[in-house]
Amino acid sequence: MSVGFASADRDKAAPLLPVLGKAAAALWILGASLLAVVAALASAEGRQSFAAESAPDDLAAEVARLVMQLDDDSYEVRQHAAAQCEALLAHPQLHELLARHFHRAALRPDLSLEVHRRLRLWLRGLPRPSEPPDKATAEQVQLLLAQLDAPSAGARAAAEYHLLYLVTDPQRAQAVLAAVKRRLADPQLGLDAMRQLEALWEQSRRAILLGESTDIVPPTVSDRQLRFWVEELARPVSSRSSREELLRRANAEREILDLLLCDSEVPRVRQALEWGLSRAEPAAAADLRRLLELTAPALVAECWQGRRHVGEQHLLVGVPSQAETATKPSHFDRIDEHTAHCVSGNNLEPGEYPVHVAFPHPKTEGAFFHLVNLPTPRRRMAYKYLVQMDEGIRLAEISRRTFQRILAEKRPLSEAELVMLPQLDPEELSRFAGPYFAAVDDSPLPAVGLVRLGGRPSRHGMICVCLAEEGTKTAVPGLLAAAERNRFLAPKPEAPYRLHWVALLAIARRDPWPDCDAWLASQVGNAQLLVEDGRRPAVELGATAGALLLRRHGQPVGAYGLEAVEDSLLEQLGVEGFRFVSPEGRQQVQQWWQRQLRSFSVP
Repeated sequence: MSVGFASADRDKAAPLLPVLGKAAAALWILGASLLAVVAALASAEGRQSFAAESAPDDLAAEVARLVMQLDDDSYEVRQHAAAQCEALLAHPQLHELLARHFHRAALRPDLSLEVHRRLRLWLRGLPRPSEPPDKATAEQVQLLLAQLDAPSAGARAAAEYHLLYLVTDPQRAQAVLAAVKRRLADPQLGLDAMRQLEALWEQSRRAILLGESTDIVPPTVSDRQLRFWVEELARPVSSRSSREELLRRANAEREILDLLLCDSEVPRVRQALEWGLSRAEPAAAADLRRLLELTAPALVAECWQGRRHVGEQHLLVGVPSQAETATKPSHFDRIDEHTAHCVSGNNLEPGEYPVHVAFPHPKTEGAFFHLVNLPTPRRRMAYKYLVQMDEGIRLAEISRRTFQRILAEKRPLSEAELVMLPQLDPEELSRFAGPYFAAVDDSPLPAVGLVRLGGRPSRHGMICVCLAEEGTKTAVPGLLAAAERNRFLAPKPEAPYRLHWVALLAIARRDPWPDCDAWLASQVGNAQLLVEDGRRPAVELGATAGALLLRRHGQPVGAYGLEAVEDSLLEQLGVEGFRFVSPEGRQQVQQWWQRQLRSFSVP
């Protein structure tokens, strides 16, 4: 894709400078240049070939020039540059390039606060810039913290952005955390500065706690220093406490919390807290008890319904918890990364339950529980940030772990688990289905039970119902392989539908895969019935596939001898059933498809 334009446009504008003036000429150049970019991106060639990392130099230079126009002296130039940025942001192909240039500009202390606010707003909707990470030395962090007090609002904004960018990386966040705590200990710190630094401390801890690595270098803290912090928290607090006393208390708590980030330090901190509690007055012991309780192993029982996290209960391992409205205490006496043992519960019966995966709610069909093991203070503190993540992302992670464990166990799913599947992530279910069909034989549900979609279908059939409702093209290879290997039970009176074909047809209509048309065409000659219940007229697989193929190409199905057959279940699953009114109709569809193939091959 060629977008060479900058020098030519400036040459055209040069004679206009005396007439238009500097500001208007700049607008003219900018508008003409970026119109060329947008036009190039709008073309099919541009959409297919453009990549931000291989952007032409003139395009990158023009974007850099555009960013500088955001801080021009002329209001008209600034507004026009902002409008052009908005136009470029509408093109996903440019997002990495824009993120890189906007990020670099957001680090500049010489730009105005107006520009920094615009850049921050735009950067929120862009991918994280692929810049080489800063080392975040102690000296660099100290300079940035000092810059937060700079006279220029733009310089202060740049420092804040730079620090927030540093703490997105767990390793760099540790350097920022240490420096921020030193700054927070300053008794001369103003209220606004304190709030800003406390936010940085919080963001640093978030990055460290949610980071994949658990290798946190513990700060060098002597037993004497640790006891000093504990003693600060053991002092009584009253309305007569000075600001310096409250500040020392807050800093002591921060230091202890950060020491608890390191699993190796937990026994020492617990011992110091127990020592402090033995010396503290009851009225002053609440904070020490709270911190000591944080060192105890715990778990969270989450309840999910409608793909939403709707409730949770925090429990200490080995400690019964009796809620006011509960008839029994909730009590788990043991938990590890795989199983938890319930002694007593209001929804769960005593017994073993899986951990970190979904399992059916015993009283609410479709809902599920998710037990989270929190054996250390670090894990307990991380949970606070974990639940702030997007629920869709969390659900996908829970679903992935659940399906991985089921595959590892290679066992038939219970009816309760099958009913739970629509509550899990559809893409993860689509990825799981094929390997599960290959690894576990199909089997019927118990003869007695509730009527499900399709009657009392087989276990694989119930999975296919979920795929028909919300499955994606990811499920198609596994479905096709399972159908070819006859991994699905044959229809029977209480389960008359061939639900694997129904799932494939539903996905073909809703989320077609690349060779979907070829598969539909290959099924036109298939005389199998989608429903084996003796009804006439019957719904035919080949006719239904042929009708879908014709409609995908804008062809009238009636012209090919196809007639719709009503079926409430198929309609509910997004499939309109058909039959051929005569054998000639099947041949007509096949002949039409051959003509289509020949037309596709014409250069």
